Amino acid sequence: MVNRLPLAFLLASSMLFFGASGMYVAALRSRRPGLPFWAHAVALSGWLTLTAGGLVRLGLWRSLPFGAFSDGALLLLWAVAGGFLWLERRYLIRVGGALVLPLLALGSAYIFWRPAGGGELLPALASPWVTVHAASVFAAYSAFALAAVAGALYLILERELKRKQLTGLRFSLPDLDTLERLVRALVVLGFPFLTLGLLSGAFWSRRVWGAYLLADPKVIFAWITWLIYGLQLLYWRAAGGRGRRTAIASLIGLLAVAVNYLALGALVDTVHRF
Repeated sequence: MVNRLPLAFLLASSMLFFGASGMYVAALRSRRPGLPFWAHAVALSGWLTLTAGGLVRLGLWRSLPFGAFSDGALLLLWAVAGGFLWLERRYLIRVGGALVLPLLALGSAYIFWRPAGGGELLPALASPWVTVHAASVFAAYSAFALAAVAGALYLILERELKRKQLTGLRFSLPDLDTLERLVRALVVLGFPFLTLGLLSGAFWSRRVWGAYLLADPKVIFAWITWLIYGLQLLYWRAAGGRGRRTAIASLIGLLAVAVNYLALGALVDTVHRF
């Protein structure tokens, strides 16, 4: 659970993410060439701090953090942060830091101030299948979140180009084709993980309860999310959907993820504690 993760690590990473957020936002307005580098360095320090805290937690409790909603949220934040930092260096999407880092900072701060209340894994959750299930789903959600970031940046850049407003934002992003390919690649990456997560979860629930938990609202909406992304992939392959439609589809997909993970996770009491 979150309060077993040394809070000093979580607090430090949150502060570093807040600092990096300010630097990324300042980089949008400043021509100073060194500012994006230092923003990335501070954000990377926050991610490494979060990683260190996670390793300490893993060493103490010998299990991945799936005991509560906040545990899973931390794992998701860690994966999104690490993925973004790699993409930023690979594709030079520095502007994305102004979108991603404030959310990471707020998320980690919220978890710090509202840690989970109970901790041990339910006996039914102490299974390798649960690890495969949860890790696969979080990997998929991370990829989909980053795809939506790339999609949002695509729409922002497209709007600037149509208005012929060649501001500093234009020169802080790759071209539209690169952003579109990035959206597609991330969705293609995330979809098999989501499939594996859903199938392993179904197999595990069948072994433990003798049923597939088809009445669980989160299971139902997870399959709806799977269908949304599956239809996206089929559409791209069959009709060659490109450009703006690809970007918008990535945002619609993330909305489905948010409804399932955040809204249903907060409002519906199910066996899914994460």
